[in-house]
Amino acid sequence: MLAGLSFVLALASSGAADNSPPSALEQRACEQQFRVFAKSMGSSEKQSAKDLGECAGAFRQARAASGMDEGQYGRWLQCVAGSATTSGGPCDKILMEAFARKAGGFLDEDKAQERAALAALALFRTKGLVSDATLKEIEGASRDGRHMSLTDTLEDALQMLREGRVRAGTDLAVYPRLAITSKGDPPPEKGERAANLAFVDARSGKRVVRFSRLTAGMLFYRVRNGEIANALTWVGQKPDARSIEVPFEATEYFRAYDLLGKESMKDLETTGKRLSPALKRIPFLVQGKTSISYERWVALAAAFRARGLDKASAFSGELDGIQTLADLEKVLGR
Repeated sequence: MLAGLSFVLALASSGAADNSPPSALEQRACEQQFRVFAKSMGSSEKQSAKDLGECAGAFRQARAASGMDEGQYGRWLQCVAGSATTSGGPCDKILMEAFARKAGGFLDEDKAQERAALAALALFRTKGLVSDATLKEIEGASRDGRHMSLTDTLEDALQMLREGRVRAGTDLAVYPRLAITSKGDPPPEKGERAANLAFVDARSGKRVVRFSRLTAGMLFYRVRNGEIANALTWVGQKPDARSIEVPFEATEYFRAYDLLGKESMKDLETTGKRLSPALKRIPFLVQGKTSISYERWVALAAAFRARGLDKASAFSGELDGIQTLADLEKVLGR
């Protein structure tokens, strides 16, 4: 097995295990998943008969959880056996459709996606990747009705695993968010729990806290409620051993330059008041291959205003195609 971890594919909420030998199709699907996974982790180690049995058992548990019939199960395994990734794409869509059917058509699309992503994440359950405790926590959050949707967070977690970002032998932690209710906002989390994910980066060796796939509204909500400042504070305690990622992609409705607008900067200043000069220099806003610090963001906004570009009549769409603050910085000549 891979050094430092066991490729144990098992669902956390499993019932009685089916320990019969893998079928030919189950074996093909398991072998392909192991090849893809081993490649992402930089290993050439071969799987054992025990690994194949555990993998087949996990597939059967996913089938039971989603209610797939024999034909649907075969179609899913065929998809997995030909997949170049360990998750995502049409194979997860098959799972999602199965969960929706099991719910009698009353499962909304987001919840179906969430359950499919959770089942896919459970296939990475091992002491070196995703712990039993993490799966138990997110399964509880998925069911209790008190938490925000986990779909984007779980899909982001799967992407980190699929890309080999998580160091072998370490846990990827997933932190569900309590939902906003009529009684108000939940209290902000502190430390690494202020983010959605935490893991040891296979490339840098640092403990990364990551905020998953934020919309513009959620980005600035997490700014205002102090969670991004709290995560930065945690990183600043051991800057050589920790880092932070707040990915944000511009859209046609919220463009890169909208990050520099008056309301955006007003919200950002709430974070600035919580940060020391050293924390203001820590990069955190990730766009493409560039990470922007608070200090750099504020300086860019000042240059934007100095050019008069914060006025609606200052330009007629020539900045609309710019996707990142780093590219906008080049345009402004800083």
